[in-house]
Amino acid sequence: MSTAHTIEGARRINDLTFDFLGYLELERGLSRNTLEAYRSDLQQFGEFLERHDLDPLGAKTVDLMEFVSELANGSPDRAAAAPATLQRKIASLRSFYRHLRREQVIDHDPASELRAPRSRARLPKVLSRDEVGRLLEQPRGTSPAALRDRALLETMYACGLRASEAIGLELSELDLEAGILTAHGKGSKERIVPIGSPSAGCSSTCAARG
Repeated sequence: MSTAHTIEGARRINDLTFDFLGYLELERGLSRNTLEAYRSDLQQFGEFLERHDLDPLGAKTVDLMEFVSELANGSPDRAAAAPATLQRKIASLRSFYRHLRREQVIDHDPASELRAPRSRARLPKVLSRDEVGRLLEQPRGTSPAALRDRALLETMYACGLRASEAIGLELSELDLEAGILTAHGKGSKERIVPIGSPSAGCSSTCAARG
C-alpha cells in the first residue's frame, strides 16, 4: 500500500482513539489511570496497524489475532506480554470495536470473537538436593516444636505431600508399622502413601512425645 494510505490509517486510529476515550470519560466516567491504559493499548495496536499497512476500520479478526499473537510471543525488542496484560489488551480492543459498532462506524465487529491464545504451562520450580538437605536441617534440638517441624518436613519430602496435606494429617491416618499414611488431597481425594525410614522415625518420635 502507499505511504499516503499508511499515514491516513495512522491518523484515523488516532482520531478514533480520541473519540473513544472521550466516550469512556464522559459517558462511563472512567478514571484517568484506566483511560491511560486504554490509550496505551490502542497506541500499540495503531503501531501494529501501521507496520502492516492496515486500516483500523478494515481490520479483520485474523489481523487482530495476529496482533495478539505478537504480544503473546514477544519480539527481539519487546518481551512477551504477561497473561494478565494480554487479557487487558484484548479487553481494550473488544471495547474499542464494540464502541465503533454501536456508533455504526463499522458494520461488523472483528473483535467479538477475539480470544487470548492458550499459554504454555510452566514447569514447577523444584529444590535441589542441597537445598532440601539445608531445609531438613533447620529444625534443631529436641524440643517438641523442633521434633514436630522435623517430622513434618521429612514426611513432606519423603511422601511428596503438599503443605496442606501434611498439616491436615491426623495420628489415626499414620500407620508406622505398615509404613503408610493416608493423605487427603484436593477435592477430599484420599491416597495411600508409603513412608520412608527417616520420616517414619521422626514421626514416631514426635507421636510418642504427644
